[in-house]
Amino acid sequence: MKEWVRMTNLNELPLGTGKTISVNGKSLSIFHVNLGIFVLDSHCRYRDGDLGQGKIQGQVVVCSKHGCRFNIVSGECLDNKDHQNGTYRVKTTGPEIFVQIT
Repeated sequence: MKEWVRMTNLNELPLGTGKTISVNGKSLSIFHVNLGIFVLDSHCRYRDGDLGQGKIQGQVVVCSKHGCRFNIVSGECLDNKDHQNGTYRVKTTGPEIFVQIT
């Protein structure tokens, strides 16, 4: 069953930033970019880098471990189609940010 779980507060995630948060045992990276707020599985599948620590370039995050690029909106790996990351639905209620997980 899917449920909405509080992830963070908008005040803790300024525009142009990302971070990794553990939610119900899942390691998720949350990003605040011009298009909105997006959540991906946090681990880069290529070398297990933490995408929440990566550099944001528009709607792309670059893995800090080896430079693999992921689309923040779709989870698509732009360098290797076999390494796509899962994405999650996000909603805000006031300043609170929630993610939908199973």
